[in-house]
Amino acid sequence: MRLLVSVRDAAEAREAIAGGADVIDVKEPLAGSLGRAGLQETLGVAAAVHDAARSVPWTIACGELADGPIDEVSAHVGSLVGLLPDGVQRPWLVKLGLAGAAQLDWERRIADLASQLPGGVAQACVVYADWHRCDAPPPDRVVRLAGTLAGRTVLIDTFDKRAGGLFDVAIPGDLGATVALARSLGLTVALAGRIGLEDAGKVAEIAPDIVAVRSAACGGDRLRAVEAERVGVALRTLCRTPNAMPHAGRSVEV
Repeated sequence: MRLLVSVRDAAEAREAIAGGADVIDVKEPLAGSLGRAGLQETLGVAAAVHDAARSVPWTIACGELADGPIDEVSAHVGSLVGLLPDGVQRPWLVKLGLAGAAQLDWERRIADLASQLPGGVAQACVVYADWHRCDAPPPDRVVRLAGTLAGRTVLIDTFDKRAGGLFDVAIPGDLGATVALARSLGLTVALAGRIGLEDAGKVAEIAPDIVAVRSAACGGDRLRAVEAERVGVALRTLCRTPNAMPHAGRSVEV
């Protein structure tokens, strides 16, 4: 398993990398579950990743599909990529949440965004474990859509961070069924949603390809700053658990 750490600026990115993070995600926690960080903050993270002693892929959160037109998201990503200095790697994945999108033509819009992204940038599909509460599409439909996109990645997350962690809000049976479907389609599976150190055993049972954290890297409060030492503890606890074996026959290309 690999550890993804969500950061809001370059300083946090450097802390996350120093702590051993395998993937860096850029988002603004004050703007929601997948809040989009500002352009300058994102460019700062890209520079910090580029300057790191080891190669670390990075991803970006772009808010919710229901927040506005797809063209606005693609324009933001296009501006970001256009401003990256020569030699600085582009983001690996773009993430767009589906809260409030169940009644929209969300499948077409997600496909449209995927077709508009700059070369070398792919899209992950986001399944909200609390999908019933936030009017998001059913997990199985989201997973099947992910199987048609170049990113071939599913992020299972929570929309309402006040309602508890992933294992608190997931409907019994849904989480396992969603992961099983994703694996049957050969997708990369990432788990997120206030996953804490105490969840190590549950994470090990599922053995996702990626474990995504922010709160665990900030001392339990996602609005505090990421600290290298806490990242290291999360890495050892959540991703290096003896019983957490990688899914058979799978490799994660990033």
